[in-house]
Amino acid sequence: MRIKFTLLILFITTNYISFSAWEPVNDGLDKQAPTIAYMKFVEDQLFASASNMLGTSQGLFTSTNFGDTWKLIGLENSEITSVTKINDMYFAGTYNDGIYFTSDGGKNWEQRNIGLPDGDQTHVDYLDKIGDTLIISVPELYYSTDLGFTWNKFASLEGISCTYLECADNVIMIGALAGDIGLNNRVSSDFGETWTETNFYTSSYPSTFIKYHNKLFFTDYTSYIYSSTNNGIDWISSQLPQNFIVAIGVKNDTLCAVSSTGNIFYSLDDGITYHKSDMSHIGFDYTVKNAAISSRIIGYNVGDQAYYYFDLYWLFKDLGVNVQGEVLNISRYLGKLIANTQNGIFTLNNGNTIWEKFTSTPSNQDKDNNVNSVQTLDDSKLILFHNKSYSISEDDGASWQQFKMNQNIYSYTFNFYPNIYLATPHTYAMEHKVKYSTDKGNSWNPLLNAPYGNINTGTFFFNNQIFCYSDEIGMQTTSDYGQTWIRKNDNLGNWDGHVKIFDSAICDSSLFLIIAHYDFEYNYSYVLMKSEDYGETYQTVKTDIIWPKSLYNVQNKLFVTSTFGGLYCTTDKGETWIDKSEGIEKIKILGIQSLGEYLYIGTNKGVFREQGAEFGLGINLTESTSDISIFPNPASSTINLTGVSEGMTKFSIFDVLGNVVMTVTRNNTEGAIYDSPLRIDVSHLLPGVYLVQIGDEVKKFVKI
Repeated sequence: MRIKFTLLILFITTNYISFSAWEPVNDGLDKQAPTIAYMKFVEDQLFASASNMLGTSQGLFTSTNFGDTWKLIGLENSEITSVTKINDMYFAGTYNDGIYFTSDGGKNWEQRNIGLPDGDQTHVDYLDKIGDTLIISVPELYYSTDLGFTWNKFASLEGISCTYLECADNVIMIGALAGDIGLNNRVSSDFGETWTETNFYTSSYPSTFIKYHNKLFFTDYTSYIYSSTNNGIDWISSQLPQNFIVAIGVKNDTLCAVSSTGNIFYSLDDGITYHKSDMSHIGFDYTVKNAAISSRIIGYNVGDQAYYYFDLYWLFKDLGVNVQGEVLNISRYLGKLIANTQNGIFTLNNGNTIWEKFTSTPSNQDKDNNVNSVQTLDDSKLILFHNKSYSISEDDGASWQQFKMNQNIYSYTFNFYPNIYLATPHTYAMEHKVKYSTDKGNSWNPLLNAPYGNINTGTFFFNNQIFCYSDEIGMQTTSDYGQTWIRKNDNLGNWDGHVKIFDSAICDSSLFLIIAHYDFEYNYSYVLMKSEDYGETYQTVKTDIIWPKSLYNVQNKLFVTSTFGGLYCTTDKGETWIDKSEGIEKIKILGIQSLGEYLYIGTNKGVFREQGAEFGLGINLTESTSDISIFPNPASSTINLTGVSEGMTKFSIFDVLGNVVMTVTRNNTEGAIYDSPLRIDVSHLLPGVYLVQIGDEVKKFVKI
C-alpha cells in the first residue's frame, strides 16, 4: 500500500524535511591501488589512465619525470582510450564521452564533439595528431583543424572503418575494415588525399608506428618489425624469432624494441640489425603486453595494478595512489546494510557513516570458503557464495549452514524466494541446467524442459509460476516445475532473434522488463515494458533511458539504472518518473537499498546515499504541532501516543519511503496492543525513522 500524493498536501507547511543531494559514504571501506588501462609517452610526458578492478575509470594521470611520481589531472568518470597534446593543451579520447580538452593542465575539461556522429556520446577508439591537426577513429576517421571545436570526416575513406590509428611525423597509418572484412593497413602522407595499401594487417594486439631518421617503423605483437624508407609505399620486415614485439620506440636516440618476455632489443644501424640487451631479463618474471618508450622504457599490462620500468634492469613501480573500489552489491540484513566489495564484506548500522568489516564468515577450512558474492533474503538471511557451495546465516554470522553443489557456483545466477530457490546458468552447457530447490537449498532439481537459449537467460518466481526467458525464446512460464510451459510473448516484439530481455523486476504486483529491439545492423532501441496481468500482455512505460541496465524494487518503488550512469524512479507503476541522476550521471550503479532516512546506492565509485523521502510519504513533509505526542522517542520496543481523541480509531505507520508497515485500530490491532495511552508494539520493526498518520496529522518517531 502507498499513501497518495493528494493526501500529502494536507501535511505540507513552510517548514519541511529538505531533500539533499547524493553524498559519498565510504569511510571504513578499504581502498585499493588502481589498475592501468592505458599508458603512453607524448613527447617526454607520460600519461596513464587508471581504473579499479572492474575497469571503472579513476581518472587521467600524468608524470613529467618518466613515471617516478604521478599527478591526477581529472576525468575521473570517463573511460580514457587515448591522449595527445598540442603545445600545453591536452586532448583525451574517451569511451562514449567523445573528446575532452583542457588548457590549464587538467583543472578544467570541456567536451569538443561538434560534428562527430554521436555528439557527446561518441566512442573514440584512437586519437593522434599531425602538427596542430587532430585525427580520431570513431571508428570512421575524422579530423579537426581548430583544436577540436569542429570535426570533419575523411571523405577518401567512405565505407572504411579503422581498427587502428597512429601518426608518425606527417604520415597516417590505419588498420582497415570494410564491413566484416579485414583489409591490409593503409598509410597516407598527404593528409588522406590518397592512401597506400601495405603488405600487412593489424590484429587486435597493441601496435606501434613511429618515424626515426626519416624511416617508418611498425610492429603489432608479432615477431616482425616492418620498415619503410619511402613514406610507406614499400615495406621490408625484420624478424626477431621467438619474440612477440609489443612496442618500438626511440630511447636516447637509439631505436629500441620491447618483447612480451621483457627482452630489450636495440639497433645501431636504423633497424637493419637488432641486438638483445644482456641485462633485460634480470629481475623480470612478467609478461608484457603493452609498452611505452621515451627516455625510459615502461612495460605494463592492461588490468594490472603495477608496471615495470627499465633502467639497466627491470624495476617494479605503481601509480602511488589508492582509489575507492567497486561495491559489487548492497543489501539489507538484520536492520543494517551489507556491502560486498572486492576487498571484503562491510556492514553499516543505521545512523552511522563508518563501515565496519564483517569478519564472521565461515571458517576457512579450504579454498572453497572464499567468498565470491553476497545476497540476503527477507532481511533475515545472509547468503555467501563460494566456489562450489554457499553458506547461510540467520544470526549475524555466529553460525552457518553450508550447502554443496556439484557445479561451480560462479556459473549461476541465484534468486532466493521464501518458498523456492532458483539457479540459472550464465551460458548454456549440457552440465549446466536451470535448477530449483523447494527445501531451502538442501536439494536441487533440474527444471524440466527449461526453454532457455545461449545468452541473456534469466528466471524469476511470480504469481506461483517460474518465469524463464532468453534471447531465442522470449518469455515462458511453468507452474508445475517444467512439466508444461506457456509462452508469454504478447506485445513484446517479433521473436525472430531481434529482441532481447535484459532484466526483470516485480514491483507493486506488476512485472517490469527491460527490452531491446534491434535490426539486422544491430541498431538497438530500448524500452521498459510493464505487465499487470502476470505476463499475458505488456505495455511500454518508458523509452528515453540510454542503454537501461538494471531494475530494482526497493520497498515497492521501482528504480531503473543506465549502463552509462543515471538513476530513475517511479512510485506509480511507471506513470510518472523522477530523475535521480544529478550528481551521479556517469557513475555505474551496482545495487540499491534503503535504510532509515536514506536511500543508498552501491556503485563503481563506492557507496552514495541521499537523505529525504521524495519517493514516498516524506515529500516536503513536516510533523504536526498539535498536542499529540509520542514517547519514548527513540523507542526500542513500544511507543505510546497521548493526546489522541476518542473518535480517532485507526492509525497507519509508514516508513520514510511511503510504505505502510503497520495498521492499528483501537478494537482490532494487527499485532499491536492498545490501552490508555495508546500503546503500540513496534519491536518487530527494523531500526529507522517512521511516520505515524493520525487522521490528518503525522508524527515521527525513531526505532532503535
